[in-house]
Amino acid sequence: PHPAPRAAPTAPAATPKRADVTAFRLALPGVLLARPADAPDQPWAEVAKTPAEVELLPARTYCLRVKEEVTEAELEGLAALPHLVPVHRLDLSRCERVSDDALALLKGYEPLRVLELTGCARVTDAGVTHLRRLAALERLSLRGCARVTGPGLRRLHRLSALRDLDLTGCGELTAAGFEGLARLPGLRTLSLRGCAHLSDADLVHLHGLSRLRALDLTNCARVTDAGVDALRAALPRCRVER
Repeated sequence: PHPAPRAAPTAPAATPKRADVTAFRLALPGVLLARPADAPDQPWAEVAKTPAEVELLPARTYCLRVKEEVTEAELEGLAALPHLVPVHRLDLSRCERVSDDALALLKGYEPLRVLELTGCARVTDAGVTHLRRLAALERLSLRGCARVTGPGLRRLHRLSALRDLDLTGCGELTAAGFEGLARLPGLRTLSLRGCAHLSDADLVHLHGLSRLRALDLTNCARVTDAGVDALRAALPRCRVER
């Protein structure tokens, strides 16, 4: 009997390009990170160091850590970012060129949940006012933004999702700012560490924050034991650090 003819080798199937993958160039300098959208406690994993060509996968949320040495011209790229990548966390910490004008570019960031502005010394109340449209924002750090004095905080009352607010080192905050905190009833953690003008009278504005669970009053020299006792009586479930 004749041997059966061998079948012709099958060429490997070409891998089709996934239709759900979006590719584009991210020009802002920094690091892009991602994690599964349904795993908010999972650590962020690096996608690419930017600027670079990047591919976005579905069912992911993204974090962008902008390079501290970013220029004002490069920061203009913030305006286009919401149309390119679903950023849930934006870290502009210690970016010296971040100013009120840069924050004005964030108006399209409705899905943004975390905004880190630690050490952005050029930011003022006018810049903070631009953040009032970030309706999904859950955490905001203005740590070390010494030019924020208070009126801008009064404009953040629309941020009903805000849970965590860091005002550490905002030493020029005035009564207007502390009064504005009363309009953020969803707050769970609040740092007023180093707010030199904070007084017992200002603490009264916090008595209505029934969801507050942690409050840092370290280095608030004008706050007295009596003021803290009254606060603890009003918010018995809040841990006050002093």
